[in-house]
Amino acid sequence: MIFDGLNVIAALDWEMAVIGDPIADLAWYLHVDWASSEGRPTAPTPRLSGLPGKKETIAKYEVLTGRKVSNFDYYDVLAAYRLAVIYTRIEQDETYLNRSGNSKGLLTTTHFEKLKGLIR
Repeated sequence: MIFDGLNVIAALDWEMAVIGDPIADLAWYLHVDWASSEGRPTAPTPRLSGLPGKKETIAKYEVLTGRKVSNFDYYDVLAAYRLAVIYTRIEQDETYLNRSGNSKGLLTTTHFEKLKGLIR
């Protein structure tokens, strides 16, 4: 994020940049929010108070953009899969594993559990 004082003026996300459906960005944001809080494999943390939940965020997105969010489930699965792929790659790095004390599969476990629930 880029700040002007205490105000966020831009959010940058470049690690998997694509030109695609904006709903994919919304799903990515919501998945990373989940993964950074209650989706953490060890010591899950509550979401920051005051942040809107998934339904509220989607509703606000629709109001602000004037677009109806459709196919969100598809993009939710895609976001979970993409981050699981990133974490799977990280877990192949022996230096990371030695430095962090994590074991292979620790980072990805909650993502794959979420994917099982999303894919019906």
